[in-house]
Parts: sequence; C-alpha cells; structure tokens
Amino acid sequence: MLELIERYGLRQMSRETLLPQVWATLQEFVAGSPITKLAPRSMEDAQLIFDSFRLPFLAGVRSSHESRRQLAYRHNNKIVDLLITPEVESSRVVLVGQVTGGGMGVGKNNRLAVLLIDGTKTVARTTTNQFGEFLLEFEIMEDPGLQIRVREGWTAILLGKMDWAKKWLPD
Repeated sequence: MLELIERYGLRQMSRETLLPQVWATLQEFVAGSPITKLAPRSMEDAQLIFDSFRLPFLAGVRSSHESRRQLAYRHNNKIVDLLITPEVESSRVVLVGQVTGGGMGVGKNNRLAVLLIDGTKTVARTTTNQFGEFLLEFEIMEDPGLQIRVREGWTAILLGKMDWAKKWLPD
C-alpha cells in the first residue's frame, strides 16, 4: 500500500476526514493531466547505454537474423541489463533482466518492484530475486516500458517499438 501511495503521489487519509479528502483528490485527478498525475513523483528516465541492434554487421552481412535483443540502461550508479526474446511457440515475448551496481551486493537488491507498463496501465508486475534478476512474459505490445523501484526512487525504461519482435511470431 505504501509503495502505491509513493509511486502515484497519493495522499494518506484519516477516517475522520475521508469524504472531504476523497473529493479533493478526485478533483485533482480530473483537473490535471492524467499522465502527470499517474507518474511517480520520483521517476527518472534511465539512459540507454547498449543496444545489440546498433552493433555493426559483420563484413559481408547485410541484415541481422537475430531473434532476440539485448539492452542495457544506466540509472545513477545502477545498470539494468535486459534480454528480450520472442517465443515462437507461445506467441509471447519473454523479458529477462537484472539490476546491478551501486553497492547492490547479494541480498541487497532483493524484492525491487518491477512493473511492465503500456501507456499508463500496469500490464505485469514482479520483483527481483536476491541477485537482482527478474522475468516477465507478455503479449507483444506496441510501445512497452518498465518502471523499477530502485533504492533512490523509481526509474523508467522505454523499450521502444516491438516491430522487430513481430516478425518472429506467427501471424
């Protein structure tokens, strides 16, 4: 509950003043931009530092036939490594990731919240294990993103268009 309150900048309400506070909160949501109101206040964008699709081709190779994509992002002193693989058998996408760095030794990066986002909607949710690893499996989306609760706040990762993965999945 506290994570949701922090993530969306919600107010905690006492029972005595519940109705007036609910009304004021509803007015804020209706009056303001939904994107601004739903984004966590401490959200920071992670910086893309590696994309396997941007590597140069080998001499004589005109296109990549790689069915998976590796990405790495930096947020402050942390690195988020991702491997995205279309699963032909299930017509789904598997995303495997790991949060490392910044004094996050074994056990210190356990249970970080990881959210798969489509627009403003949370599609899937998981947490990291003791090594900072996580796994998400989902139906292909146009423009998915991740939000990860690191120790300092939330970081946003834009995964970009998934057109490349569509060609590996059956029609």
